[in-house]
Amino acid sequence: MKKTIQKKVGLPLIVILSVILLGGCSEVEEFSDSSLLMDTRVDILVTSESKQEADRAIDAVKSEIQRLENKLSRHEQGSEVDKINDKAGEKPVAVSDETWEVITGAIEIGERMDGKFDITIAPILEAYGFGKDEQKVPNEDELEELLQLVDHNNIELNEQEQTVYLPDSNMKIDLGGVAKGFILDRSVEVLEEYNIYSGLVDGGGDISTTSKKFDDTPWVVGVSHPRKNDHFAEIELQGESIVTSGDYERYFMENDTRYHHIIDPDTGKPSHDVISVTVISDYNFKANIKATGAFNLGLEASLDLFEKEEDLEAVIIDGEGEYHITSGFDETLIRENYQDTNFK
Repeated sequence: MKKTIQKKVGLPLIVILSVILLGGCSEVEEFSDSSLLMDTRVDILVTSESKQEADRAIDAVKSEIQRLENKLSRHEQGSEVDKINDKAGEKPVAVSDETWEVITGAIEIGERMDGKFDITIAPILEAYGFGKDEQKVPNEDELEELLQLVDHNNIELNEQEQTVYLPDSNMKIDLGGVAKGFILDRSVEVLEEYNIYSGLVDGGGDISTTSKKFDDTPWVVGVSHPRKNDHFAEIELQGESIVTSGDYERYFMENDTRYHHIIDPDTGKPSHDVISVTVISDYNFKANIKATGAFNLGLEASLDLFEKEEDLEAVIIDGEGEYHITSGFDETLIRENYQDTNFK
C-alpha cells in the first residue's frame, strides 16, 4: 500500500552557532528579532550602541522583506509573479525593476548551470503537491505532458517595455528560494543604509551577513547534517552568504522512496546523485541558484563548474554520504564525527 507522509526536520538547513561575543565592550549591545516572513522564520541580528537605531533598522528590514515578498511570491495573491501566471496565454505583464532583475538574473545564472535551474518548474512542483497538505507522485504520462511547459526559453521578455509573458496558459513560474536569496541580499543592504555594519539576516537557514561583526571576528554558522538532528560543518562568514539545498528540507516518502522538492527540469523527477549542496558566495541570490542547480547537475559536473568561479566555495554530499569540497574550502571545518551515521 502506498503511503504519503510529510516529514519535518528538527533543525534548519543552516543554524547560527555563534552570533556575537560581547566580551568587555559595554557600549555595544546585541539586538534581535524573529518573525514569520516569506513563509519561514526570519531572524535578524544586529549590534548597535543605540536600541532606537537598532529597532529602526530591524523594522526597515522587515518592511522591505514584506514589500518584496508581495511582488515576488507566486503564493501572494496580486503579486507580480501571481499576475504573470494568471495572465499566461493572455497578455504580457509589466513588472517592477526588482521582479525584472530576479527573473532575468535567474534565467541567466540558470543557463550557466546547464539549464538545471529553471523558474518554469512550477507546474511540476504543483503536480507533486509541494506546498499543499497532501503529496503524490505524478504518473509518467502526466510528467511527460507537464515537461512540455518547463523551458525558460519560452518566456517572452520585452526589455524596453519591461514585460513578462508566458505564451501557454498552463505555464507558471516559481521564484521560490531565488526570490528569498534576492530579498536577503537586499536586507543586508538595508541594514547598512541604517548604519548597521554588524548584522546577519537568516531566512529559514539561508543566511546573509554584513562584512564583519563589531569585534572584527567572523560570524560562525553551522550547516545541518542531512540525516541527523545536528550540524556537520562550521563555516565562518565575513560579508558572504551561505545557502544549502538538501533532500531533507521538503519531501515525502512513497514506497520507500524519497521524493523531495528539488526537481530536475529535464526529467520532472527529484535528483538523487547528491543529498546536500552548500554554497558560500558573495551574494545569496547567486548562491541559491547555484546550490539548486548543482543538486540537479550532479556531483562531478558541479564541482568542475564551481572550481572555475573565484568567489564561490562549496561542499557537496553525495548519495552515499561522502562529502566533496571545492579546492578553497577548509576541510578542517568538517566535524570529525561526520561519518558516524546512516545516510540511507
